[in-house]
Amino acid sequence: MQKQLGTIAGVQAAAFQVPPLPGPRGLGVQFVIETTESFEQLNTVAQNVMDAALKSGSFVYLDSNLKYDEPQTQIVIDRDKAAGMGLTMSDIGNSLTAMLGGGYVNYFSLSGRAYQVIRRSSRWTA
Repeated sequence: MQKQLGTIAGVQAAAFQVPPLPGPRGLGVQFVIETTESFEQLNTVAQNVMDAALKSGSFVYLDSNLKYDEPQTQIVIDRDKAAGMGLTMSDIGNSLTAMLGGGYVNYFSLSGRAYQVIRRSSRWTA
């Protein structure tokens, strides 16, 4: 099926079997490349890794999720002003986490079923 998907022009898709037990789903092998260099340099390295993986013949599906349209920002906190407002760095961090984070942390197993762990404020819930 993966070969047939590869023949469709303009489509990047992966076919994989759903695991028999509940748990994480998706592709089996994933790599994360991090850098403090420019996006252009990161893209060059990512393309080199993908080219080498493709040449190896060990991978059926390859994709890079480096997207230039995902914004990035730097937040500078005035600690004196925050303290004057009665806020701790922990309060600010928790608020930023709730605002920007996806919430999903991991999976845990209970009675043979897998559940997502989602962080909310300073408590852990499932």
